[in-house]
Amino acid sequence: MFGEVSDRGADIINEMLCFSMGALKASSVAFFWIGSAEGQPVTDAFPVTAGLAPNYLSHYMESAADIDPLNLSSLVSCRQGMRSLADCRCDSTDRMRLVRYETFLRSHGFSDEVDLVMWDDDAPVAALSLYRREGPTFESVDVQWSAVHRFMQHHLGFHPRVARRREARQLQRQGGLTTREL
Repeated sequence: MFGEVSDRGADIINEMLCFSMGALKASSVAFFWIGSAEGQPVTDAFPVTAGLAPNYLSHYMESAADIDPLNLSSLVSCRQGMRSLADCRCDSTDRMRLVRYETFLRSHGFSDEVDLVMWDDDAPVAALSLYRREGPTFESVDVQWSAVHRFMQHHLGFHPRVARRREARQLQRQGGLTTREL
């Protein structure tokens, strides 16, 4: 029984990665679960990735996390579900930071990025970072990103981790159960 639950969860994440690389033409993808520490969103240390070099995430944490205009904290604090590098290019208030981040991406062979944050009610539960290598940008692909975001968020809602969270929240609201009682 437990194997079925974890396998179903892994299948859902793998389907999201495959969809991102196939239909959305991403070169690389990273899926992160989001938790909270001291009120700030925190991603898991070992995301599920596809097509991403093994050293990319450690290099990101060492040299680019502080300059990333798509960083998770800013997306969550603005309650955004999606943001692209193209959005940042249009409305960046800190051009030098953006240029430094684009230089970091190019050093890893990427020319574009889109980040999606999946929400469950009022809490961020996961994030998906899509990267594209040199060539056409994500904005040149004929995709309705808001529809993609809704689809991904809906699909993730079937993941056992998200479903359990939703069930617990409903029991607390309807039955008045405490966290300990759950």
